[in-house]
Amino acid sequence: MFSIVPREAVETFGREFAQKPAGTGPFLLESMTGSGASLVRNPTFREERFGFAGDGTVPTQLKGFIGKPQPIADRVRIAFLGSPTTRFLAYSKGEVHFLPHPRESYNRLFDGQSHLRSEFADHHWETVYDFSIVYLAFNLEDPDVGIVPGDPQRTTKNRALRCAIERSIDWQQRREALHGGVGREFRGLIPPGLPEFEAIGNNRRPDFAAARALLEASGWTADELPTIKYAGVGGPRSRVFYELLRNWLMNIGFPKEKVTFDAYASFGSYTKAVRSGNTQLQEKGWIMDYPDVQNVLQLAHSANRTPGSNTSSNFADPRFDELFETAASMPPSAERTRLYREANDILQESCAILSGLARESIFVWSPDTVGLFGIKSAARLVARSSCGGRKAQNVWCGCFGEPVMESDQGPSNDPKLPRYRSDASLTVDQADRAAAYLRPLPCSQVGVWA
Repeated sequence: MFSIVPREAVETFGREFAQKPAGTGPFLLESMTGSGASLVRNPTFREERFGFAGDGTVPTQLKGFIGKPQPIADRVRIAFLGSPTTRFLAYSKGEVHFLPHPRESYNRLFDGQSHLRSEFADHHWETVYDFSIVYLAFNLEDPDVGIVPGDPQRTTKNRALRCAIERSIDWQQRREALHGGVGREFRGLIPPGLPEFEAIGNNRRPDFAAARALLEASGWTADELPTIKYAGVGGPRSRVFYELLRNWLMNIGFPKEKVTFDAYASFGSYTKAVRSGNTQLQEKGWIMDYPDVQNVLQLAHSANRTPGSNTSSNFADPRFDELFETAASMPPSAERTRLYREANDILQESCAILSGLARESIFVWSPDTVGLFGIKSAARLVARSSCGGRKAQNVWCGCFGEPVMESDQGPSNDPKLPRYRSDASLTVDQADRAAAYLRPLPCSQVGVWA
């Protein structure tokens, strides 16, 4: 989220501005230490009282706020808690009221059926797709798995090897083991939540028999198979995934000793190796800068090859680049979608990138926390306000960018229904009608699109 800040403050403090923030928000920074920050009500914040100008429906927990000046809270304390265990313990003791991203504590909060455990039964929780993805990428400049200049036969054989490995990856198992059971599987580099995403064929389960048959048909034997070197930071999460990967590859005929883990001492050393093109198979993560397919497919453009890039598989295809560059200069349209999907198909056929999982964030908050809605619930309320009671096809919450509400009757043909692109801001009038619900929420901007 971005806020308006005074230019003169930035010019005065320079790099120290982060430690001496100045803005126009409802709270002032009272203090900040290594353990936390304290915010207090801004006494000069604009005069505005809590209310609702929509259809008049007010949730019970907010009725007591009607007519009160904004902001409602007198003070906000933010705790800087380093480890996941420390954060969970603080939350379970009631020392903090909001617990974001508790992936490592998932099994302590939830049972095996995605329900909160009995001791947290009256707490609130929600998962939100945050437009970030995880995938695997081969370095196509590695002759054991990639393109071998002057040897088209080995290049073709290596592609079959990569595609067989792609057929063995079990992203659902990875999701359960490392992501608290939440996330969405997809193929290529077009994740769910984008208009160009195609649901058909994106939820493919591993097929070990098909992978073994592909290796055999391409002339690979157990003796000839190259050693697959998985690169990652030498922490527990990387090691858990390495063990999963090794088991999957053993299921398609790889000897155990031919799947190794290149462990790096730090993320910095790992990134340096990737940027230098010194890794063979590595995990990639990407948080989208904006919810548009251009921002993810550009990862596979030949301009983003190593050295210097930490996102590349060194994939390079002239047709892919042509499709991408043409589509990137076009406004949203059916033709633009077609071009991006064709580019994604080319990427999938290369098996240079093995994807993937679209990550979801988990949020848990205490039962006595009032005014903090789940993102999806908030969007439904705003839809009711912004659309004058009509049913909108989708609502977009600007700090996460997910379409979270679908019309019961499909897209509306009502010409009076407001229509906005998912990256558009509300007009002043629309914002006024939604503002009362937005301010208590962890969200700064809402749009409606059909």
